[in-house]
Amino acid sequence: MGPKIIRKQRLYIAGIMGDGFKTAELWGEFDSKLQETELSKKTSDAGYEVRFDYDDKCDCFVGLAVTESSGAEGFELLELPSCEYAAFDVIVADGYDSENENMNKWLDENKDKYTHAQIDGMHYVIECYNEKFKEGIVEIWIPLDAK
Repeated sequence: MGPKIIRKQRLYIAGIMGDGFKTAELWGEFDSKLQETELSKKTSDAGYEVRFDYDDKCDCFVGLAVTESSGAEGFELLELPSCEYAAFDVIVADGYDSENENMNKWLDENKDKYTHAQIDGMHYVIECYNEKFKEGIVEIWIPLDAK
């Protein structure tokens, strides 16, 4: 099944950056730090994992959405531009990589309309842990640039 095309306004995420191959440890570090701050009272219910892949490396930023004015005391602030995304639902029990083939196929089939957007020359994807996560589904958003 194909993705939903969604439009998101500028997104600010307060969190931490680390090794994309150690996301469980990153979330643990973030959660520990979160307990020591007021940030948890200023955020939405969704968690975000932004993955940057380049040169066989993977950096990962984990955190919570904040408003620009709320600040991110004690955390890094990642700003993502207003963008269209191809949003895929991934069933966690099937594995986070279970939709990779479908995502790549969709990008290839739609290359005349879209390219995979970049930040600072790096491709990225967003894993959104919203209310669907309680049902075992994570949304993966691929940022798009229209041709």
